Amino acid sequence: MQITIAITRLIISKGAFVCLIYVAIGSIVERSLSSLRALSLMNGAKKM
Repeated sequence: MQITIAITRLIISKGAFVCLIYVAIGSIVERSLSSLRALSLMNGAKKM
């Protein structure tokens, strides 16, 4: 019984870890996309 509890805890903590990584990567991608968009907008304004 003790082993199954440990395994369950490990799976839950791994899931939380993966979730955290997923959220972190998502926010990084979003930030880089928004900065790229801002740069392209600035470049577009310079050309006009």
